[in-house]
Amino acid sequence: MDQGNYEELLRVLAQDCWVELEYVQAGGNRIVHSAQDLRRHLTARGIPCDSVAQVRESITLRQRQQFARMLTPVFGCDPGAAPELRLRLPPGCTTFAAVHTCDNLPQPPMSGKIGDLTSLGSQEVDGSSFDEYKLRLPALTDWGLHDFSFTFANAAGAEKTCSTRAIVAPDRFWQPPGTRRFLGATTIQSSVRSRDPSHLGRGNYGDAVRAVQKLGSMGADFYSLGPLTMFDWPVDTPSATPFIPISVRLWAHHLIDVSEAMQRLQLTTALRNAHGAGTLAEITRLRSSRLLRATDYGVMLMRILREMYAEFCSAHRALHTQAAKDFEAFIAARGEKLLKPATFIALHDKFFPFGSTNDLWNWRNWPAEFQEWSSPQVIQYREESKADIEFVMFTQWLADHDQQRLAQTCRDSGMANGFAVERPIGLSTAAAETWYEKGIYIPGLLFGSAPDPWDWRGQSWSYAVRSPDALLETQLQPLIDELDFLTTHAGILVWDHGMGPERLFTYPADGTASDGLYMRYPLELTLRVVSLFSHRRQFWVNPELLGTKSPTIDDVMERWGAYAMYQQRFERQGEGCRYPQDYRVQGMIMGGTHNMFPEVPWALGLDITVGAACRKDSSETVAAARAERRIEVRRFLALLLNLSLLSREDAEAIERLAGHPAQCADDLRYAAGEPLWQRFSIAAHKSRAMARCRFVAVDIVEAMLTPDVINMPGVDGDYPNWLMMLEHPVEDWEQTPLALVFAAMKPIVAQST
Repeated sequence: MDQGNYEELLRVLAQDCWVELEYVQAGGNRIVHSAQDLRRHLTARGIPCDSVAQVRESITLRQRQQFARMLTPVFGCDPGAAPELRLRLPPGCTTFAAVHTCDNLPQPPMSGKIGDLTSLGSQEVDGSSFDEYKLRLPALTDWGLHDFSFTFANAAGAEKTCSTRAIVAPDRFWQPPGTRRFLGATTIQSSVRSRDPSHLGRGNYGDAVRAVQKLGSMGADFYSLGPLTMFDWPVDTPSATPFIPISVRLWAHHLIDVSEAMQRLQLTTALRNAHGAGTLAEITRLRSSRLLRATDYGVMLMRILREMYAEFCSAHRALHTQAAKDFEAFIAARGEKLLKPATFIALHDKFFPFGSTNDLWNWRNWPAEFQEWSSPQVIQYREESKADIEFVMFTQWLADHDQQRLAQTCRDSGMANGFAVERPIGLSTAAAETWYEKGIYIPGLLFGSAPDPWDWRGQSWSYAVRSPDALLETQLQPLIDELDFLTTHAGILVWDHGMGPERLFTYPADGTASDGLYMRYPLELTLRVVSLFSHRRQFWVNPELLGTKSPTIDDVMERWGAYAMYQQRFERQGEGCRYPQDYRVQGMIMGGTHNMFPEVPWALGLDITVGAACRKDSSETVAAARAERRIEVRRFLALLLNLSLLSREDAEAIERLAGHPAQCADDLRYAAGEPLWQRFSIAAHKSRAMARCRFVAVDIVEAMLTPDVINMPGVDGDYPNWLMMLEHPVEDWEQTPLALVFAAMKPIVAQST
């Protein structure tokens, strides 16, 4: 083999397959991928590339596929534009006709003669010749999805058809009106406690309503609840986490306010059973628990929901009440977009009932005849098990009502921006969408996070990988359906891992992130879809742009009007911390995240203690981590001193304690009560309020001086995805340090508008 020629051709093939040949790590190191890296990636995708001959054939095959398509499958344009299409036609075509719809509504048809089009000459690829033409479409003034189905005919009457889609939307996301700045709060809703009798031991939408009312009285303008999509049913598996959902088109049932639903629908039997001695004992146990797993709560909730559905069928559906008609209208409006994931969950429950020891949690282990959405067996199952599928739909109807109620509460409480819904970073490889849209996913690849100076191994997240080619061939319909579902009631779209629309760090399924490289995606088209929904539903877009980024993604997101998420402790300016004037206006600044320890335990090093115990780190590793932490805290204290937010005496006292072993959370619970740490917390929050960002978010865990991180995926074998409940119930939030934080930040945010 001519090695030089092979590597050159391999790079051509890789680039044509959306692969980035190099990237720059966070920290500045330039990584250039070897031929071995590229071959491993392409092989995992099923693309032959082991020899010069195979690479040439793969390149030719992709060219053949490209030229076989008469039209680009999807494109974007601004409202009012008259786009030009490039047609690639077999010789001899004489006429054309097109059916045009916008969001499935008919538009004026098109027709004409090929001779009237602008000829661009002929091309020959792999022995086949094509005539190319330019066709100008009429001005597309309406925002939406414009679909064109073309029919081309020759003199003998033979016809060929093809289609294209125009995504017509502004090239900038919807913006909140005016120029004022906004202050809001964020937490994981499941962690919110309440003394309300309807609280079942885990935060739900009812508790979110109470949280919004409290936060609104403190002056909050928005509330972010964390992941809301389906992640447990329950499932008896350690991967049950909202950050690796089993569907992004179903709401998680654990957030449903079942007490409100039982009263509203007058489900008296279910309500009586929920207040029975056995259930109340379970609720009491859950309410007193500090640590929750997904399955601790799920069994009880599933029993209540099934009792509710049984009574709903007898009390409403059998009598054709208005509630029954509303439910049936909800099912009809959602159509297959709801039917497909609901069928998956019902089958999931059939093959993997909670507590079972079989290995059928992954749909690839189901009987072969059930592994295809359109198989006769699945069609038969849908007919024979309609009640099981509609039970899943019932939970979605309840969740949808809860979100409507939450959105109304935000409006009533003066929250200008409502609540945030999070577009998850990715999907489980066994998720519903990988079953009924399996052609969209690449089974040989997973994605995670690139290696960098802070983690030389990278992070192997094991998320399913969408094919950029398949996304284009489906005219981005999976993404469109996803956004249509997620943004129905939200005022903010949080895009977890905001670099994802541009590229993902992928690695072979039999490898780790250290074997990975970046794969590109159709960025501009993705942003055009997001823009369409943001204008229709008036939400602003909040991408998480952290870690290894391309050199251009920040500027692109700012140009499109996104408010990038800045986590203060990640931000650097040279050797020090970033100062308020150095942040972009087009952004949202915050302190921590769901899996970062709050500032006080971070300064004292509790996260180092917890991490070392779980990873069994050596004493040398721990000592180095503590030394580095003292440097980081010193830099942060310098920021607060230079902004005149903290006295030198307090800074020196904190520096003496920085990085020293915190034995446990109880030690920090005591320390957090010290006035020193309250002053430190207020100073840190004020520094964020001083930043130029239009949006400022308060992490409730951080502001309450909570010593624990709320969610730390994978840190312990016994609790692989543990969840800490907030110490203070929502009714007491005005008497906690959270209220002091809002009182300190609100004037600064208001003055700098």
